[in-house]
Amino acid sequence: MDYQIFEKVWRWCVRRHPDKGRRWVKDRYFMSVGGRHWVFGDTLPLRFVSAAEMPITRHVKVKGYASPFDPALKDYWNQRAARKIEERYLSRKKKILETQGYRCWRCGCAIREEDRVHFHHKIPRYAGGPDNAWNLHAVHRYCHQILTKHSDYPLRRGRGDAAREEGHGNV
Repeated sequence: MDYQIFEKVWRWCVRRHPDKGRRWVKDRYFMSVGGRHWVFGDTLPLRFVSAAEMPITRHVKVKGYASPFDPALKDYWNQRAARKIEERYLSRKKKILETQGYRCWRCGCAIREEDRVHFHHKIPRYAGGPDNAWNLHAVHRYCHQILTKHSDYPLRRGRGDAAREEGHGNV
């Protein structure tokens, strides 16, 4: 697979510069990274990654006739969603989700794979709250909007608030 990608990229490079020699094209578009030569890219972060460097991800098949609409299999689908969520988040956020049992702190509903998860600060950062795990709750996106809208803490004042008070209308 890597060689096929290399051939396509090499042909593109040579076709792009028909008046230049092959050594010039190599020096212009390819570099050496570790023991690998002929790596396409300019700098280290901007380069093609070989297929051999990609980790193998095993996927778990859905059991037989399991349907997400079957209420008897609710626990099965929640466990699958929790496994997918674990793969997505960093260790600190995983711990928060685990301690909450993969449930939203506000509404108590299960956090599913397709849900947008926000991490709500109990004590807001602008009020001196730290960014530690004990100060964070995992909540659904909609629940986070409700929490921040109906917060007991005063909202931070931005440039728009001062301009509105001076009578400049919407800024």
